[in-house]
Amino acid sequence: MAPIAGIVNPLLRAVPGKGSGVVHNFRDPAIIAHSDGVGYTIMYTRLSSAECRPTSAEWNNRANWSIWSVHTFDWINFDEPRRISPDGFASPSEVVTWHGQTVIACQTYPGVSQLYYLVCGDKVPLPSSCWSDPKPFLADANSLAWTNYVPGVGHIPYGENGRIIDPTLVVDPSSSTLHCFFIGTTKREGAVKHCNLLGHAICIDPKMQDWTIQTNDCPLMGEDVHPEGVENLSIVQEETGTWKMFLSVALQKQFVATSTSRDLHSWTAPEECHILSTFPKKEEWLEAKHGA
Repeated sequence: MAPIAGIVNPLLRAVPGKGSGVVHNFRDPAIIAHSDGVGYTIMYTRLSSAECRPTSAEWNNRANWSIWSVHTFDWINFDEPRRISPDGFASPSEVVTWHGQTVIACQTYPGVSQLYYLVCGDKVPLPSSCWSDPKPFLADANSLAWTNYVPGVGHIPYGENGRIIDPTLVVDPSSSTLHCFFIGTTKREGAVKHCNLLGHAICIDPKMQDWTIQTNDCPLMGEDVHPEGVENLSIVQEETGTWKMFLSVALQKQFVATSTSRDLHSWTAPEECHILSTFPKKEEWLEAKHGA
């Protein structure tokens, strides 16, 4: 098994690089399910640190962040990981096909993060596929007034760029429209933690440069769900045509919730998924908090 993970969980355990004194933490997985017999590719964020729990200095150093992929047939054995991005990138999205190109979105990280996307060299991504250098998109989202706080930096003056993270791309086949959901951040005076807020933009441009932000005045959801907001979402379409969003709610005592929509614009109030009740025995690694 390849040493790809740094969080302690039953699937992927912390394994230091041999003789290097470095642990590669595994975060933000996105899964590509290949055709029968080909298995699965996991796109993920690698955070490198000296121990399983990174120090503040390690967390805030962009040289420690990058996007990787690893292939598995059975979720027990994993091939050697492959680097996908330069240093300073994180949070790969699900793969989508847009005007004949296979793309994933991601972000720079940490600090005043911006959104980027990568294009696969193959129309159908394979474990051996190569990906382009990251290309910026949706830069206008960084100047939204409601995203005005950067953890580790502080409040951002009005008119300066805030951070945008956690992009999720969704293609609506009924309208040939590309949707991007993303996270901005604020922090109220006196609050212990910051609050993550969900934004939304749409695009019909094949080059992904001309976007219309749907949440200029206020976020789609955030403080109305929890004082610490929402993040890390994934969206799928059910057979009925309804869209279902899986998302993380809160930060300190995070949990997974779902929300639904008929049109990708209006969403129901998130409802908690009681994940712990689905396990046959006590899972201590999930009890403190768990996210999408």
